[in-house]
Amino acid sequence: PKMQILSALEQVEFDSPPEFDIANRKKYFDFPLGILQLADQLRTSANKTCFLITSGYFSATKKFYSPKQFRITDIEHICRKFGGSHQQVTSAQYAKQTLFRHEEMILAFYGFKPFNPKETPFVQSEINTLVALQLKPRLVFYRVVDILIREKVAVPTYHRLSGLILKALHLHKVRLIQKVESHLSKETRRLLDSLFEKTV
Repeated sequence: PKMQILSALEQVEFDSPPEFDIANRKKYFDFPLGILQLADQLRTSANKTCFLITSGYFSATKKFYSPKQFRITDIEHICRKFGGSHQQVTSAQYAKQTLFRHEEMILAFYGFKPFNPKETPFVQSEINTLVALQLKPRLVFYRVVDILIREKVAVPTYHRLSGLILKALHLHKVRLIQKVESHLSKETRRLLDSLFEKTV
């Protein structure tokens, strides 16, 4: 079975929007003027509401979420504050292109880059370095998240990030095996083979 770096519950929590208390809801939904100006350019109140919620969540976690994941308390809060109907938001169908454009606007405003290992090769390099230190996969995972935020790169889903880490772990294991084998003499190999034969 495939190694799971985080437990099933932790994976769900990692990929879910933050649960704001009253203080944090006020903090993260108190938007900069630039974000409000961008929101005012959007055509529908539902798009505006989704854009603002996405911006608030990103400000808090540096991650993006599907509108289907938006918490109803947050939708209602934004609708009360800026107008609009929460029923329109919860029932609306959003094109991926619209969501992608909103995310691009938010990334540009906050000075972040999208998560793309091909365009940000340092990500895989950092993962390889941490794996080589033989840290626990869980620790590697959270350190990489911290590095992404420090370098102003949007944090991806658990699946995307864990996939890169598991690949690095596998390659590191292969390299170690090859290194050990390259240093074994023929006599040592024969001794090891005989030991394995006796245990079978």
